[in-house]
Amino acid sequence: MSKIKLLTIAVVALALLNILLVTALIIGAPPRPEGPKQLIIDMLHLDADQIAEYDVLIQQHQKQVAEKEQIILDIKKELYAQLRQDSYPKKDSLLTQLGQTQLAIEQIHFKHFSNLKAICRPDQLESFNELSKELIRLFDRKPLPPK
Repeated sequence: MSKIKLLTIAVVALALLNILLVTALIIGAPPRPEGPKQLIIDMLHLDADQIAEYDVLIQQHQKQVAEKEQIILDIKKELYAQLRQDSYPKKDSLLTQLGQTQLAIEQIHFKHFSNLKAICRPDQLESFNELSKELIRLFDRKPLPPK
């Protein structure tokens, strides 16, 4: 095969790759699946004012959880640093701190949904009760299994 033919094939292949890349960028990635926020809004049939209140609740919730998750990360770093020593004098207290911080996160989650319930109208409470049965499934970090 001559060098000219080889270069021609390479140029055509690179041109096709560029066309495919540009097409992929124009079309874009597939849309992300709806998150729990939109599902909850739909399930509860929240109105515009309730959605605005819910947005504030979400921001507060995410901030509080992020703070606790950072604390957990710091405790875990300190806990696993114990493994570099011959004995583990702080292990039990660090594990207790981990448990207490995880408990605080669960309390934050519960308060968040309690606050969500408080912004529901009486006609939405039945839908909220149905939602409460789905919370673990909606917020599990693993992919959602079919119902």
